[in-house]
Amino acid sequence: MAYQVKIIQGNKADEFEVEKDKNLYDIINQKGYQLTAYCGGEGTCQKCRVRLTPAPELKSIEEEIFTDKEKAQGLRLACLHQVKEDLEIRLDTEGDINVLTGTAAVEGRLNSGWRLVDFMPAKPELDDQRSYLTRYLEKTNTVSISDSIIQDIKKLEAKVDKLTGICCQDRLVQLISGNDQKRLLGVAVDIGTTTLVLYLYDLETGEKLAVDSMYNPQKEFGADVITRIQFANKSKENAQKLQQVLVARLNQGLQDLTAEINTRPDDIYRIAFAGNTTMLHTLLGFNPIDIAKSPFIPDFTEGLNLSPDLIGLDINSQAELLVLPSISGYIGADIIADLLATGVGEARENQLLIDIGTNGEVALGNNREIYTCSVAAGPSFEGSNISSGMAALDGAAERFEIREEGFDYKTINAAEPRGICGSGLLDLVAGFLKIGLINPKGKFNDKEKMPEFWQKRFNKDKKEIVIFSEEEAENKISLTQKDIRQLQLAKGAIRAGIEVLAARLEIKLAEINQVYLVGGFANYLDPDNTILIGMLPEIFAGKILQFGNGSGAGASLYLLDRDLETIVEDLKERIKYIELSKDADFQEKFIEELNFPGN
Repeated sequence: MAYQVKIIQGNKADEFEVEKDKNLYDIINQKGYQLTAYCGGEGTCQKCRVRLTPAPELKSIEEEIFTDKEKAQGLRLACLHQVKEDLEIRLDTEGDINVLTGTAAVEGRLNSGWRLVDFMPAKPELDDQRSYLTRYLEKTNTVSISDSIIQDIKKLEAKVDKLTGICCQDRLVQLISGNDQKRLLGVAVDIGTTTLVLYLYDLETGEKLAVDSMYNPQKEFGADVITRIQFANKSKENAQKLQQVLVARLNQGLQDLTAEINTRPDDIYRIAFAGNTTMLHTLLGFNPIDIAKSPFIPDFTEGLNLSPDLIGLDINSQAELLVLPSISGYIGADIIADLLATGVGEARENQLLIDIGTNGEVALGNNREIYTCSVAAGPSFEGSNISSGMAALDGAAERFEIREEGFDYKTINAAEPRGICGSGLLDLVAGFLKIGLINPKGKFNDKEKMPEFWQKRFNKDKKEIVIFSEEEAENKISLTQKDIRQLQLAKGAIRAGIEVLAARLEIKLAEINQVYLVGGFANYLDPDNTILIGMLPEIFAGKILQFGNGSGAGASLYLLDRDLETIVEDLKERIKYIELSKDADFQEKFIEELNFPGN
């Protein structure tokens, strides 16, 4: 039996027949609509909120989390309901995520290995009976050929008076008519768990030509690596699906990028990928299940140079597909790229790198040794386990200035408040610490001790402070005791990770000369507030540099200078990974660092 279902999101609407008992979350994603669900539709994150008409009976969890007004509006969690009758599903317009594409200035060497050689073919004569191929190799100063050259020769020999050879180092890759317009393009790709960023370059000049950013389409299967690994492990088809949606979105991005400069993806001859280890496994079609279970061994961590046909990437078939090396299951190629871009690990001085995105990684070292670890920090900062948390979308409150008599705030694109993203969460907690709404243990102080403005917004029974009431925003937006605890867990993990790495390097925190904050979230933090809540020690004041998208910058450097392949392998050899799950010092430090600074 089938029912009519209509989905509305902004100016987009579709109506179609759906079989009875189909899950609403699955339907919405299959039809290409945007709907956040950090748990991948498992019913635990409580983020896949939709308005249903007619409104089905409330599930028990919905009775708890929705206000009377929201219940009356038909607000429900899509993943908990199935099609039982004709239905209208109305979604909030999520808009484009606020993706960090810029990077701090980096200088690199241009040595892509790719070049175009225009030449006039020597006319054959009786006293010079060398083959056409021999002549072409001589003219292009190459010694070997790709398979495609055989077909190129048959098409072109003695038929044109001008040729162009496309060469990669000492290999002749393609021959085309000299009258054809051809460009040598390269793309650096940062595959984040939440977003994808593509940088288009001219391989002959090193000029950055265009940038494109988008959601990682795998988000419909879960917001973090663990939920995606669990999804992939359910079936071989699921693992293939993760690869297929990712490659399809990359191909669309490459098409859009090249169209922007009036060319086509066939002009792309070199592409470099950085990303965490799980994302690179899904890119190449591997089931990453072993990364999620002890002893956490990935299928590969090596740097790779492959054919784009291997994964169905729609660029020139002779192109190089480069994958930067990783360190372990939880320290991926994105951190190698960060190190390349920032120079951490090249100086005699001790430098610290903290990459906070959907995951959190820390690296500390110098030109002799580097220690790294992975910490569970990202979920809170990405909003996934925060009651009013959300990603960096329109309407996300990203800045707060808290005062005793009120507060100022800023939302992304100045839209009406819809939730709180990671930087806003940090500002709120830091501000509440300053004015005494919460104590160093992270607990709300007595209502009677709060300033009058905040007393009116504090709900003692629910242990929450209402930031925006239902009259002030589309839905109530609050900060709860549990939210504060989640931030404590995240900041405690980062701080403890730093302490453990410093101990392994046998240095004091005061001996760290520079601190780099990189990644999609870290770049938007208020450095002073990271110190105020104790995520970073006070001694780091004045040493913190917010770098930008280090992974994208490092991938770009790797793309443009093939000599970095050797340098990166040397860097990888100097890196030591610390598995914190079995480190007693980390567990002790983590507990010590849960509280905020204070008495």
